[in-house]
Amino acid sequence: MLLRITITNFLSIAEEIEFSLFAQGSLRKMRDHLYTTTTPAVKLLKAGALYGANGSGKSTFVKAMTHLHAFVTNQAFDTAEFPIEPFKLRDDLLHKPSKFGVEFFTGKHYYEYSLVMSGYLVEEESLYQTHPEGGEAELVFFRKRTDGKTKVDFHPDLVATDKDATRASIYVDELLTPTGSLLNLLATADVYPIIDEVYEWFEQKFIVIRPDSVIKNLSEYLNDDPEFVTFANELLRTLDTGVEEIGLYGIAYETYFGQDEPHIRKQLMAELSDGQVYTTVTVRDEVMLAKLQGDRLMILRVATHHRGQDGKLMMFFPGDESDGTRRVLDFLPTWALLMKKDVTVLIDEIGRSLHPNLLEQMLKLFMTADTAGQLIFTTHEDSLLSQNLFRRDEIWFMEKTKLGNTVIYPLSDFKIRQDLDVRKHYLFGRFGGTPRLKQVFLEDLKAV
Repeated sequence: MLLRITITNFLSIAEEIEFSLFAQGSLRKMRDHLYTTTTPAVKLLKAGALYGANGSGKSTFVKAMTHLHAFVTNQAFDTAEFPIEPFKLRDDLLHKPSKFGVEFFTGKHYYEYSLVMSGYLVEEESLYQTHPEGGEAELVFFRKRTDGKTKVDFHPDLVATDKDATRASIYVDELLTPTGSLLNLLATADVYPIIDEVYEWFEQKFIVIRPDSVIKNLSEYLNDDPEFVTFANELLRTLDTGVEEIGLYGIAYETYFGQDEPHIRKQLMAELSDGQVYTTVTVRDEVMLAKLQGDRLMILRVATHHRGQDGKLMMFFPGDESDGTRRVLDFLPTWALLMKKDVTVLIDEIGRSLHPNLLEQMLKLFMTADTAGQLIFTTHEDSLLSQNLFRRDEIWFMEKTKLGNTVIYPLSDFKIRQDLDVRKHYLFGRFGGTPRLKQVFLEDLKAV
């Protein structure tokens, strides 16, 4: 579970900003929004909603975590897609590195991982085991680049024997690149349990979803997990999408593709000949499964069913659905994970293509249910700004100062009544994080 995120000198962020999911002990409302970890017990929040005007830094926040996640989980990640650019409006920061940090709980231990980069070069990379009860953090590894050379300090247990020390030396001196992740490299060795534990959290429990991405294609979930099919059908009915059922519809390869694209069939058969149960094939943004039924190659498509006026179920495919319903379908695997697994999911622009009422329904379901995961999201949807939906420490605002840099702060920084209409006061600019258009608009009205 996520405890804290810090970002420094990256795009619109100049000085360090800190986003925290530590629950504020003074707030006694909505105790069901809290998770309590173990060894030691720490109270963490279920959600974090990030508000701010266009250009306030919300996407920068997500980009920073997208970069960090990609860096850790993919040794050869595309640096062109995730450029590391410092804050450009201050000369003293223009040539200083950017820094990203996350503090988290794996289910066993607490850790803090930090990355410092200049351009594409890693200046520092560190991992510490932390102790929230107040004990001193323990070094796992600390990597630093000085005068073009990289030095790494390890915890004594990782280099306890000559064999361990030799292995570590090979990784650092021969395999580690100036742009690559040491955490990723050590995880590939599969001989460091503490590293594997941390890497597993990044790979499986920290999920970043940008506006045009999903965590895993829906067809795989529908094929692999009968419990998910039940969950998806119940959720779709609850949300009043008009979808009565969802599942997979099988169609022979020849019927779907015809005889015009033999190269696709050849490729799919080659993949399935390796013993795979199924493989994926994408046509016009629709991800489908290909699998063998006996000697016959079948294509499995996601299919939804709506009830017609005569009471009969009519089959639709995702392309037949509205943008809003397709977005709900994209979210189904995410929502299933949040309900059942101790994952942390960060979603940029959660309301894209979703009707506000539908989004509110989905969030109410998550916030009031017996769940296991944490949800962090950016949004402009002010209708969600309610103390009936979120605790004050779960609502955060981002805005740019007059100097052009992003700042972030929670609603709990303000002393407000429990019955205050947060949405109304937010729109009037009391908490910041809104476009500075109000005064200009009023003056224009007076001139009419």
